[in-house]
Amino acid sequence: MFTHKYIERTSGGKLFTNCYHQKENEIGNIIFCCTPTISVSEQEIESCYLYFAEYGYNVFAFDFYGTCKSDGFSSDIKPTTIIEDFETVIGHIKTISDSPIFLFGDTGTGGIMGQFYVAHSQQIVAFAQFGQGIYRDISCIFNGPKPIISIAYLIVKVVSSFFPKMQVKLSIPKYNGYNAEKEDKLYAMLEQKKRDFRKIGICLFHTIFWFLYNKNSPLAVPLTTPTLVFNARHDRYFANEYVQRYYKGLRGKKKIIHIDDCHNSYFFQSKKIVIEVDKWFRVILNQEQVD
Repeated sequence: MFTHKYIERTSGGKLFTNCYHQKENEIGNIIFCCTPTISVSEQEIESCYLYFAEYGYNVFAFDFYGTCKSDGFSSDIKPTTIIEDFETVIGHIKTISDSPIFLFGDTGTGGIMGQFYVAHSQQIVAFAQFGQGIYRDISCIFNGPKPIISIAYLIVKVVSSFFPKMQVKLSIPKYNGYNAEKEDKLYAMLEQKKRDFRKIGICLFHTIFWFLYNKNSPLAVPLTTPTLVFNARHDRYFANEYVQRYYKGLRGKKKIIHIDDCHNSYFFQSKKIVIEVDKWFRVILNQEQVD
């Protein structure tokens, strides 16, 4: 059974986590991160990771500081706080388990945020991601000519400095492909359940922009950590060409899995995705040949 726990952060405040700890026969520890606009404790998000418990993993899903059920405000979210969040969870894991630590970044934004930490740290044995970011190519969040992007980055940086509590309502790209009606109904349901579901703090938006664009971002260097990439063929946010180019640039062991579904297939096919992530982590643990 999963239990809710608030973990103390070094710099203050508490991090909300939804945890499952095996009593015996644990394979490893999985840190799960996702979009900061909906809590990991919500049924829709929990369905994306609960199956890991059945496969012998300890599971630690958390809300980033300043989001959902964790302490803080959206204006507190910065690259440094995100690093501290991951290391807070890792520190907690090490007090109860000596097993390897894996990371699964899910739901698009979670994939990018997980990628940022994996690029920064050497503590993750293997990584899996649904959603990815290519340094200096921010077409997954904003498309336009490079001069316009540079100006947009400066504007976001300045606005986040002067109006840190500002909220931005995200637009959902139009999509008429596979499972479009099903996906639109999901978005409508989530927005009805959480009225500010599509709102994101300007500081969080700036931080994600920083990951993809700032000269000091760890994303400037391709990952060498063993990485599994999911590519939804009908994704309204991440174009197939974008995912393929990202995958080609990875420098460590890697594998890509194509899903014939839309962006929200992590909700619709959660168990199948968990099975593939489990296979990948076991491959790395056993040092088997990657397909």
